[in-house]
Amino acid sequence: MMTKKTANFISVLGHPLLTISLFSIISLFNFEPFRKASLISVLIIGLVIIPTTIKMYYGKKNGVYTNFDVSDKVERQAWYKYVLALLLIVTVVLFVTDQSRNLKLTVLFFYFFC
Repeated sequence: MMTKKTANFISVLGHPLLTISLFSIISLFNFEPFRKASLISVLIIGLVIIPTTIKMYYGKKNGVYTNFDVSDKVERQAWYKYVLALLLIVTVVLFVTDQSRNLKLTVLFFYFFC
């Protein structure tokens, strides 16, 4: 029988915030030069992952969200707006700093189809 601690660990390990972020960063290092991949990874971690994790943690702690996964549909709608705003900032930074066309279009595509 699975314990609650094991279930929580699996939930965190498979959480989209972690899996999508890791996939994105691994892809960056496969397709971009090391220096550029490092800088963009810091951008993603600093402008999306850390603020989102903090918001989810405090939202759960203060009862705004019923769980860290933001499973409730009503709660998730407000959360999506927050994440999309952060992703828009990253997208603008990528365009302003004239990153590669493939990277800009990938992030832009992800933004519009989230």
